[in-house]
This record gives sequence, structure tokens and C-alpha cells, in this order.
Amino acid sequence: MPLVLGVDSSTQSCKVLVCDADTGAVLRQGRAAHPPGTEIDPAAWRNHRDALSDAELIFSTWGIPTLDEEFLEAAPSLEAVFYAAGTVKGFVTPAAVERGLVISSAAEANGLPVAEYCLAVILLSLKNFWAYPRQDPADKFTKIGGEPHGVYGATVGLVSLGAVGRRLADLLANHEVRVIVHDPYLEP
Repeated sequence: MPLVLGVDSSTQSCKVLVCDADTGAVLRQGRAAHPPGTEIDPAAWRNHRDALSDAELIFSTWGIPTLDEEFLEAAPSLEAVFYAAGTVKGFVTPAAVERGLVISSAAEANGLPVAEYCLAVILLSLKNFWAYPRQDPADKFTKIGGEPHGVYGATVGLVSLGAVGRRLADLLANHEVRVIVHDPYLEP
């Protein structure tokens, strides 16, 4: 049974998903927090509450606080949030929506360069590129890492069809690969 491994390293943790390439069934999954001191603490704003009282705009990225009632109370003049990263699902609350805040995200703009990078890594991996630097330059005949792979007919697994995943799926359509997707938010 061929397996597909998906890895997502975000600001707070690294997530891994192993799927059966034939059926798409999730076989294993795991999550590990980044080492202490490397996380962005979204609650640190409480130490600077006074700075929020006159803020009308917030420009932020990973680690933005949750826009809940407590935060919004501390920022009564807030009108808009410009988020220079992906999805806003993790910090926009019903209270922020009810208040009528303007929320802007760079998810679509960031999606293309990240998808292009992912495509490059996938293509290099399918060609067993990562084994070559370990090969002894004097040994021109021994194959490192088993038989060389190729792109044609390979199976590529995507974990999520968010802004990056959609763009990556479009880029992969230009190659003779089988794409399988795991996304719990997709409608069947």
C-alpha cells in the first residue's frame, strides 16, 4: 500500500498526516508543539493594554490576538485589521463581526509563492534529489536512496485545499501526477 505523508509547520506546532495513497484514508496523524521560546504568544497584548485604547488600525501577522470581547473592549476605536498572513479563522470572532470590523487577509496573495515553493519541493522529492548531496562524489556507480523516482504517474497528497492547496493543485495539474486530498472541511 503506497503511503503519502503531509507536513504542515505553522507558528505554534508541526502537524503530520499519513494517508493511504489509494483510498485517501487517514492512517496516522500527529502534532508537536515547537520548542519553548519559539512560539508567538497571542496573549502578550494584555501587557500593553493601554496602547490599544486609541488604535484604529492593526497591521499584524502570525500571533495576532483573538478579537474577542476582552480584546475589543481594550480597543474601542478599532476599525480595521490588516492581516499579512493566511486564514483569519483563528482570531476573528462573532464579536468582531458584530462590531463591523474591516478584516483584510493576505491569504490569496501569499498562496501563490508558497504553492510555487511547494511544487518545487515536490518535484525535487519525486526525483530523489535530496539523496544526491549525500552521495560520495568519488563513487559514480552506487545509487543512494534506492531507485530514482520520477514525476510521471506519481501520487501527490495534499493536506487541505486552502489558499495554498488550491493553487498547488492547479500547478500540479500541469504534471502527469495523481493528486489526492484530505481536507475535513471539504463538502463531499
